[in-house]
Parts: sequence; structure tokens; C-alpha cells
Amino acid sequence: MRSLPSVTTAELTMALQQLLNAHQARVVRGTSNELAYQPVRGDVALALSALEKDEMLVYRLVEAAQREGIWAKTLKTKANLSRTFPKVIKHLETKKLVKCFKSITSKYKKIYIIYDLGASRPFPFTLLVSHNPAQSRPTTIVEAFGMTASSSSTRASSRLSRR
Repeated sequence: MRSLPSVTTAELTMALQQLLNAHQARVVRGTSNELAYQPVRGDVALALSALEKDEMLVYRLVEAAQREGIWAKTLKTKANLSRTFPKVIKHLETKKLVKCFKSITSKYKKIYIIYDLGASRPFPFTLLVSHNPAQSRPTTIVEAFGMTASSSSTRASSRLSRR
């Protein structure tokens, strides 16, 4: 760790705590499992500071899932929000903090990931797009993140576009 001239540990700790409280930084684990601070984009920090308690809980659960995402049912169970879950998740989606992917095989299965992240691997899910009449067909997760499509994902995309 580099030392900062004329800054005491107490001042540094207080400054970092203020950044964490304002959602302008987050604590992450580094490559060798050490704790580090990561800056948060300004627009995301502003949106996070306006969230309510339930919304922040859901956001943190989705954030903890990282690039793997989290099933809606698991999210609802972990957050213990049965009745208010649709309202909470809809608010997070409109603020562009999380995005939803819908399974091609089952119309009721949805997975959520942080809006800025790409998926860790191609899987047969479709990005739920807003009701935009200009878009002729839904965007697949492979197209959304510019990944190379595997043959199974390509077949799933072509099945979807024929519907």
C-alpha cells in the first residue's frame, strides 16, 4: 500500500466511509482476496442514493450474483419480498440499475443482472426489451453483449425470431 503524505489513517478512514455512504465507492475483493475500494460511476451513485431500503436490498443481491445473475424466484425468496417484489424490480429496471433476461424455454423464468455487466457465458436467454415498436424482434443476450454465438444459442435465436 502506498502511503499518502500528510493524511492520517483516521482522515483516510473517514473519507472512505463518506464515499461508501454516498454510494460513490464500493468494497470489492481483489485478485489475491484482499479488500479494495472501487469507484462507482456518478449516475449509478446518484440512482443508488435515491433507492429505498427494499430496492437497495434487491440491488445488493443482484450485485452479489455478479455476471452469473440471479433467478427472480431466488431473488424474491432471499429478499423476502413476495407482494412488493414486482414494484421494486420494475423501479430498478426503469432506473437502469438491473436488467432482466427471460428464458426461451420457459416464459416464466427470469434472471437479473446488474445493468452495466455482461453475462459470464452465453446462455439461452433473451433480453427483455421495452415496448419499443421500432425494434422488430427481441435482442438475444448474445447480441446484447457482442459475444460469439454458439450453435445452440443461434438456433434458439432463430426459433425466437420466427415467433
